[in-house]
Amino acid sequence: MSKMIVSFGDSWPAGAELNPGEKPFGELIAEQSDYDHANYSQPGTSIPHMILQLQKYIKNDPGGHPCALFCITSSSRSLYYDDDYLLNLGWREIHISNEDAASESYYRHLYSDTLAYFHANVYILALQQICTKHNIKDRYVFCWESFDLMPGIDTSKIYPHTLVDIIGAGAKPAGKKDVAIDRNHECVKPNDCHPNQKGHQKIADELAEWIQK
Repeated sequence: MSKMIVSFGDSWPAGAELNPGEKPFGELIAEQSDYDHANYSQPGTSIPHMILQLQKYIKNDPGGHPCALFCITSSSRSLYYDDDYLLNLGWREIHISNEDAASESYYRHLYSDTLAYFHANVYILALQQICTKHNIKDRYVFCWESFDLMPGIDTSKIYPHTLVDIIGAGAKPAGKKDVAIDRNHECVKPNDCHPNQKGHQKIADELAEWIQK
């Protein structure tokens, strides 16, 4: 049975803004490790959405010996269910840049950093438990925002630096819930807020050995 790296997360592992023929870092890591690759990440999604992505992967059951790479996006994002929403089977994302009524109400009346970090910890605990049950080797990396983790989370599976740290292209402006990306950085330019192929290669080079171990 073949070995496989499976990517989960948002637009960074999905390879947003890459040119045709270019490869996201999960695929590059797989090539360096002589693994197959499957990408279940989706642009604009939240941490809880990775549970849906993981469930989809398990349902498809491609076999092999999977290593899951979970890319932890901003804790400020969330998720809710809408019976009338057909895309993504009714699940809708709450995002700080969205202008819909649900997102506006969420950030106005419900959101706090403390609650967001609490929910994010619960989702990571759930991911680790699901992977244990299904014999999936799981690894985690923060995209741009790291936060304190609850007891019970296996922190040995979490890379000590964020993706933005790896490429050196980000900063969190005061009073903002998300990270600004330096568009003129060599690992980003000419993209808007995602790594270019050089950035993806730099991430892959740093994470490949860690994942293999």
